[in-house]
Amino acid sequence: MPVQPDRGFFSRIPRLARISITGQSMKPFLNDGDWVLALITPAGLGERRLRRSLGQVVLVRRRVEPDLLTIKRLVKVIDIGYWVEGDSPEDSTDSRQYLTIEASEMVGRLLFRYRRKTSE
Repeated sequence: MPVQPDRGFFSRIPRLARISITGQSMKPFLNDGDWVLALITPAGLGERRLRRSLGQVVLVRRRVEPDLLTIKRLVKVIDIGYWVEGDSPEDSTDSRQYLTIEASEMVGRLLFRYRRKTSE
């Protein structure tokens, strides 16, 4: 998902987004080719909401890779940040490699999957 330019006030308003899943880091919950609906919150999810969101699937845009949007599960909150992991450890690049992320790097949350990949 490409980075959207800052449009002032309107860039901070939450919006819905359809996202196509690529990769296997969240299997079996999400698979390559699935489609999901997510709530994008460009200003971040906020500390209070994040503490209530343990176990939920969040959208992560790390500062070191601003053009890459990933989907991970929020696993724990620790003193120095937030720990996110993919459901499939062998296929996921997550906090097990890059350690914690900041609250502002979680830019949304998954609402639901609305279409599974169809068999070919």
